[in-house]
Amino acid sequence: MNRKIGSIFLGITLIIIGGIFTLENYIPSFSVNWEIAWPIFLVIPGLFLWSIWIMSAKPSQEYKILIPANILMFIGIISFINAFLVHYTEDESVWGLTTFMYPGAFAITFWIAWAASEMKDAGLKTVALIASIITLVTLVVITPLEYFDIQISDTVDDLLIPTILLVSGVIVMFSPIFEKKSKTKLQKVEEKIESTTEKVERIIENIFEKND
Repeated sequence: MNRKIGSIFLGITLIIIGGIFTLENYIPSFSVNWEIAWPIFLVIPGLFLWSIWIMSAKPSQEYKILIPANILMFIGIISFINAFLVHYTEDESVWGLTTFMYPGAFAITFWIAWAASEMKDAGLKTVALIASIITLVTLVVITPLEYFDIQISDTVDDLLIPTILLVSGVIVMFSPIFEKKSKTKLQKVEEKIESTTEKVERIIENIFEKND
């Protein structure tokens, strides 16, 4: 089912993109400003992954697909807004003012995945909290610096955004580890019930064996 949806979605996407390029070549008045429109190539794969999740038989068990889906969509939307504002205002500082939105995209992504998960995965919640803290720090520290045009050292300026991206990447990469190590209370209760049931079964088997 997912493969069929993927083929249809990919086919439609290619047809649309091909149609746009064709119109640009043969209709002079029709043109797309790719300096602004390029984030669409992030949003489209995100929508594709979302369609797979929506059509899945058990969405609450397939929640992990929402992580790449939302990251692509949110980063694409934020980048489109920035590119649009920079193009029409010719103010490059827009990128700096919206820096907090990028870790914010990761935070929202993991909160959505956590809310959609069947067992309310504690690992996802941990990652979402970390990303939220990074977003808050970025909003409080970086945004005022950019807004008031406060000069900081070149070293800090050069390392700031790469550091935020690296930290966000590490959070995403190690999120499965948090998921494996963290167990919800419900999972622990289920394990205790299973263990108790096995012990009772063994006792009953021993009683019958002795009677035989």
